[in-house]
Amino acid sequence: MKQDRLHTPPSITGEVAMSPVIRATCTYHCFLANLSLGDAEDLARLEHPGSFALDDYDVFDGDFDGLPDRPLDFIEGTALCPFIRLGHQHFSDSKGTHFFWLEQLKQSGVALLSHLRDDQVEQFAKRWSEDWIYEPFQWAENISREMAEKVCREQAFQKLQRFLRFFHPLCRQALVEGKNIYVLREQHEYCAA
Repeated sequence: MKQDRLHTPPSITGEVAMSPVIRATCTYHCFLANLSLGDAEDLARLEHPGSFALDDYDVFDGDFDGLPDRPLDFIEGTALCPFIRLGHQHFSDSKGTHFFWLEQLKQSGVALLSHLRDDQVEQFAKRWSEDWIYEPFQWAENISREMAEKVCREQAFQKLQRFLRFFHPLCRQALVEGKNIYVLREQHEYCAA
């Protein structure tokens, strides 16, 4: 499922004017491959056969910040960095502005997830959903913080368990085949006439 949003940009001059509506889409393509440095030169044309959308699992690259048993190389200085950033490009044309980011999941993360047994997935997803990144940001006034947190963590657990049942065998496949796991984030902002 792609993330869609519609909005009208504010007027820079403060005048009331008819602003074009912008439609933005963002998709995170995940795939196995062995890319060369040259492959990152034109991300708009990068082929990614066999890819799936992280969005279909309601997951994006930021979810990997919350992995339990984080490998040491996931921490760079004071930041969580489970991915190696390989490239970024953007361009504008008559349709709008287009952005592309290419990242590679660190091998330590692939190894961590590949070594999960099928009977460990549920418990691992439960621990993952208990990370601080799944705490509620805001909640309705008539709901306690504890209830909001319980709901957020349960939703995270459900999505992460579903995702892991698909993704951890993919990590095994990557190790067996000697391939890397990449995420190509593709964002398009279209201007309506």
